[in-house]
Amino acid sequence: MKTNTFELYIHIPFCIRKCGYCDFLSFPAGKDVQLRYLKALQAEIRETGERLRRTDLRSDRSRSVKERRGEWNPERITSIFIGGGTPSVLTGDQIAAVMAAVRESFLVQSDAEITMEANPGTLDPEKLRRFRAAGINRISIGCQSMHDRELVRMGRIHSHAEFLQSYQWARQAGFDNINVDLIAALPGQTLADWRDTLHTAAALGPEHISAYNLILEEGTPFYEQRDTLDLPDEDTERAMYEETASILAAYGYRQYELSNYAKPGMACRHNQGYWTGIPYLGMGLGAASYWPADAGGWLPDGSVRPAGYSVRPSDESAQPTEDTLRTAEYTVRPAEDSVLLKTGTEPQMVRYNNTSELQQYLAAARTKESRIDSSTIERLSQPDCMAEFMILGLRMTDGISKAEFRRRFDREPDQVYGEIIRKYQNAGLLQCEEDRIFLTGAGQSLANVVMMEFL
Repeated sequence: MKTNTFELYIHIPFCIRKCGYCDFLSFPAGKDVQLRYLKALQAEIRETGERLRRTDLRSDRSRSVKERRGEWNPERITSIFIGGGTPSVLTGDQIAAVMAAVRESFLVQSDAEITMEANPGTLDPEKLRRFRAAGINRISIGCQSMHDRELVRMGRIHSHAEFLQSYQWARQAGFDNINVDLIAALPGQTLADWRDTLHTAAALGPEHISAYNLILEEGTPFYEQRDTLDLPDEDTERAMYEETASILAAYGYRQYELSNYAKPGMACRHNQGYWTGIPYLGMGLGAASYWPADAGGWLPDGSVRPAGYSVRPSDESAQPTEDTLRTAEYTVRPAEDSVLLKTGTEPQMVRYNNTSELQQYLAAARTKESRIDSSTIERLSQPDCMAEFMILGLRMTDGISKAEFRRRFDREPDQVYGEIIRKYQNAGLLQCEEDRIFLTGAGQSLANVVMMEFL
């Protein structure tokens, strides 16, 4: 993949307490653990920056990064997202130290979007000013609901009044790009409740609103209580989704992705990069990365990919073919031979996660060993990447660009997916206009059905 920019995700796993619906890698921790983690995180950031500045890892090892500009410039960051957990449990000085490590290690574009997640109950005016001074220029506030009874039911640590106070503090601290997170289809929530939450949030005028439907994830308290939760029925949940776009449109928000709405020019650049397949590096516990297979620099030893590994089906009885290669079904395993994918399916991208074990992550900062969980490494072939391009791209209301598909894969979408595209065009779920292929309004309601066809 030819690119000269990438995105950076930084994971802060700490929170005050887990909410009833949360399955993210997060947990409460004392100050000592937080300090040790931040030291290890900054070490990872600096070590990764150093690896990416070494000589070309693909072919000519003698040329410097400067000599290779225009081919692969791995240090240029176009967006940064600090997520969690609740990053705002940290102090302003701690966030500033993390950002200093990033700027010492990488070239960050002057106009880079730098987002940090924050929760009411962990914010104050001085902390927000320090976040802004550290370079955070977009803040995402986890509101979730405008009703106290719903907040209590979710296990949130804040009230509606505390959210409003945090929002005003953020404005006073100089934040002119604020996202508000909301969750629909909560236990006991009515359609009228959801409408009120949307109107109240939009009336504040944040630049961006994320509105997700509740998903019961295994391992969460809500999942364990699923048989007794008073959840809205399917018709009500569908009405909540359908009314969200129309209500927010009246306040000047455009739906640009299935669950995201923004004022003109204020769509989240970091998430857009994810949906369009821009490479990203994840720093921190359990953080995920998506990296060009031929760019190198992602392993501590600087190799392009783990020597002696090949893609094999998770089910050893199956054999990979161009028609059946699916990201979820394949893992990287030690190879006893040099078996490769079929012609035309050599790895194009690599996806992997850092370890989710805190002690292992902390130890890696001392031992200089890999933080990567080798069981998560996936080598994605061109068919894999094409499928992901279609699936993630169709999450956006503008859909996918045929020209971009052609640039990346040297093929037309119709050559690969013509039958599927025509099938859902005829069903009224997909639409093609000039360069774009996108979901219709009816298609958005059945997005998962359409997207899965591209696997």
